[in-house]
Amino acid sequence: LGVTLLPEMAIALETKNTSVAIARFRDDRPGRSIGMLWRKSNPLGDQMLQLAKVIRSTFVRGKTA
Repeated sequence: LGVTLLPEMAIALETKNTSVAIARFRDDRPGRSIGMLWRKSNPLGDQMLQLAKVIRSTFVRGKTA
């Protein structure tokens, strides 16, 4: 018996050539938090901040904007 969690976007590929059962979460779906870290001495610090701003404006607490 094996159980795994797959992102929605991976289901079609991962189940293409095999017979498996798929069960989706209904309520209280799992989520994740991401973060960005870099050294203060990194010469790309300004670009990293810009990228972080774009990511924040695109994703709103677990949902795409």
